[in-house]
Amino acid sequence: MSIPGLLARGIRTVLDDPEAETELAELVAAAQLPSDATEHVRQTLEAMPGLLVAIERSIAADPTSKRSHALFDVVVRYALEENDLIPSHAGKPVLGLLDDVYLLHLVAYELRENLLGVSMHSVAGGAALLESILARSVTQELSQIVKSQAGE
Repeated sequence: MSIPGLLARGIRTVLDDPEAETELAELVAAAQLPSDATEHVRQTLEAMPGLLVAIERSIAADPTSKRSHALFDVVVRYALEENDLIPSHAGKPVLGLLDDVYLLHLVAYELRENLLGVSMHSVAGGAALLESILARSVTQELSQIVKSQAGE
């Protein structure tokens, strides 16, 4: 099974758990977002595999781009890392996915010139939504990872 397929299955498994709905609602409430933001976060999570595929396709279209390869590798390594900034196994599986998805959105935005068929408005909106939920230290560290890999 492909990495996007594994991600889709993992995300679906987490989101199908009744406790995930409670965790998601609590995260949205703690961020003082309107309750309908819960559905937007859910959609942002569910979009992760498709966004990863879009990035992978952009690399296939320009296989000489070292920058695109480096950023794609960062996302994949981070998503597969068991003990990343917010581990999924630490009792908060939804929160554990949010940092992975935030990093993916940052990378997608960084590679926006090469991502055909991807709404950058949605990518930017998803990143902003996740940024309002995640700890500032997490978003700053993930932003730094992208900047270092993008050559900034």
